[in-house]
Amino acid sequence: MKIIIILFAIILVVQVNAANSSYQCQKDLMNQANNGQVCQKGDTACLTDLKSLGKCTDNCGIQNNYDQKKSNSCVDQNCTVNDPTVQKFKNEFLNCLKNSINIVYFIYLISLLFLLV
Repeated sequence: MKIIIILFAIILVVQVNAANSSYQCQKDLMNQANNGQVCQKGDTACLTDLKSLGKCTDNCGIQNNYDQKKSNSCVDQNCTVNDPTVQKFKNEFLNCLKNSINIVYFIYLISLLFLLV
């Protein structure tokens, strides 16, 4: 019984750390966007694409009740961008989100393996 309690405590700590790192990754990228660090000064095509991506991302979140996996898929499939700088930003942002999902699934898999042993 103690082993199970310790295991769940470890899983909780790892999940919180994974969530924090994903949140920090997202926060850093959003700060770059909000501080004008994604597009070059005066690059209106980049700024237009970035604003369009922001609106599309918000719509995907709303349409999918902020379900992270469904929203990621929606953004990936429906939020098209033309500017290469914005495409890079989009890819980095989606990678932050996908990595957090993969970490959580990996943690659940490990916990199930421990429970089966």
